[in-house]
Amino acid sequence: MTYTYLGTNQYRVRLDLYIDCINGDPSAISSDATAWIGVWDGSTRRIISGFPREVPRSGPERVQKTNYNCISIAPNACVDHYWYETTLTLAPRTGGYIISFQRCCRNNSISNLFDPGGTGANYWTAIPDARNTPNKKENSSAIFKELPPNFLCTNTPLNFDHSATDADGDSLAYDLFRPYTGGTRTQPRPNNNGTGTLENPPFSQITWGAGYSTASPIDGSPQLNIDPKTGKITLVPTVTGQFVVGIRVSEYRKR
Repeated sequence: MTYTYLGTNQYRVRLDLYIDCINGDPSAISSDATAWIGVWDGSTRRIISGFPREVPRSGPERVQKTNYNCISIAPNACVDHYWYETTLTLAPRTGGYIISFQRCCRNNSISNLFDPGGTGANYWTAIPDARNTPNKKENSSAIFKELPPNFLCTNTPLNFDHSATDADGDSLAYDLFRPYTGGTRTQPRPNNNGTGTLENPPFSQITWGAGYSTASPIDGSPQLNIDPKTGKITLVPTVTGQFVVGIRVSEYRKR
């Protein structure tokens, strides 16, 4: 979930989703022809009138960069990229805004979550009140330069540049975080209009499976690490599986 300030209180908001087109449920994929995007008051944590808003989907584009260099025979796997874009008019507001997309559920094949098939996802970001930023200028979010490889090889080092760019020139810092969850099995596409209620912030986070944590979400030796200054990821995975990992970039603005 990213946003770009366009001027005159307008923000272009974009949600990018990467879908497993082999293990993913075709009916669930087709139901996401639109996404419900919610916007909350950053201070009161109450949803703004007129939201969530239903946003149409674009795509898919088949992700071609699926093989890390060590893979000689491509696995039986498939990833599609979909995206949703809308322009929102958001006047300056004390506490800014929180924007979120919530959806259940994840693949049962995931190795490092407790009850992965009952665990949803929540992709969200925050727009600060520009009147309280050091230079009083509206913000555009940082954007990651590249997608990490979809497949790694056990006992083979991964060295990947997961850095981002920032249109405002803000300083960026990187860390691992515990991903967020959203929706339920019975109400997988909440829209506050009869098919489930969007969770208000602060949002719930996933529960790691036994033996996993935010600092160690993948079996590895050495384990997964991200350089807080450069965004470089290093890892030597030691176990075959499918894993959820949270990688965050934070912005800091100088005066």
